[in-house]
Amino acid sequence: MGDAYNLFVEMLVRNRMSWNVMIKGFSQEYDCENFRQREQET
Repeated sequence: MGDAYNLFVEMLVRNRMSWNVMIKGFSQEYDCENFRQREQET
């Protein structure tokens, strides 16, 4: 998920699809708390 997150951060435009992919990836990794922390950083 680290590489995917780094790519996500570099995206100029984030749409529903990109957000959904990130949320799904973090939830499958059972890393929802990490996602919330990173979401607040962006």
